[in-house]
Amino acid sequence: MSPKRIIKILGYLREYAQQWNKTYEEIAEQVCHAFADTQLKNGIGILEADCVDDWMDTNNPERCRYRAEDERDYWENVLFQGHRVGEIPRFNPCSAITFMDSIGRHFALPYYLLWALQDPDGMIADTLAYALENSYYTDELLLNAAQQRALLNTVRFLVEITANTYDDGYSSYIDSPWQAAFEHLNQILSDANILPDKN
Repeated sequence: MSPKRIIKILGYLREYAQQWNKTYEEIAEQVCHAFADTQLKNGIGILEADCVDDWMDTNNPERCRYRAEDERDYWENVLFQGHRVGEIPRFNPCSAITFMDSIGRHFALPYYLLWALQDPDGMIADTLAYALENSYYTDELLLNAAQQRALLNTVRFLVEITANTYDDGYSSYIDSPWQAAFEHLNQILSDANILPDKN
């Protein structure tokens, strides 16, 4: 990913994150580099997914309009709208990932991961954690080795930073959706544990 894109993304993350430090930034940069070339192509994006949620068929004029408005080339353009939930018609991150196809979820994964880093206990993060612990959402994600590592490292970090939220004094992470997601991903991501890229 170009330095210009990275600088803009990190600036947005710092501005809207609940907390931020060097470790958050390193995780975010790994996600950015791993998914730099990911495009939506003919997949279902975040706006069209909300139309699918409303049972609109593919020929519905409203669905066609929002499909045409969906970002297809640069996923960070969706990321930059994260603080505007409730203001943009059909922009519904808390349900959209459920109604995307596998191509749409692949394109959405980097911006969902970065939103989760900004607000690890928020509703968008909860939605992502649930999706990442379920085969229905993960089995058709065609991730390369770098993307698998970025995904697993981010989820591992989210387990760590939300530990206090899910610690009952006896068993840490007992009900943590991030722990469940990490365990699921650790089983299914065949290339995630190979040596990291030298980026």
